[in-house]
Amino acid sequence: MSVALACSSSHARALAVPDTLKACTSIVVNVERLACYDIAMAQLAGGHADSTTASAPQFVFGLPAEAPEAPAAGLMTISANVSVLRIDAYGAATIELDNGQAWHQVSGDGVLLLAAGDRVSISRGALGSFLLTTAKGRSAKVRRIR
Repeated sequence: MSVALACSSSHARALAVPDTLKACTSIVVNVERLACYDIAMAQLAGGHADSTTASAPQFVFGLPAEAPEAPAAGLMTISANVSVLRIDAYGAATIELDNGQAWHQVSGDGVLLLAAGDRVSISRGALGSFLLTTAKGRSAKVRRIR
């Protein structure tokens, strides 16, 4: 005796992959894709994704990965406003952004001429490095610390 499964078109639509999950498939960087799936599944399960993880690629941008990957189609640049700026005894800046990320200056001109509220962009550089650029055109290499 064999059992045949029939699927109506309305039932097939109910099993369709939601757009929130489909959007994750185009992300190349593994850690960013996983974060996207985690957020999408939490939303589908009725949970609430944290506001800082509303955009998975932006949330994980700059976080160290287990193995270096080529960010071919991944997020290349983010922009945000400075919420807190601290300068250490050596003149290096620690910059907290309004998106919840924190970055530490590892090299550069020294003084970035930043203040709270200034707009900055952070771009991927060579060999896993990141470059922070101010609206005034000054730049420094940075490392994400949170």
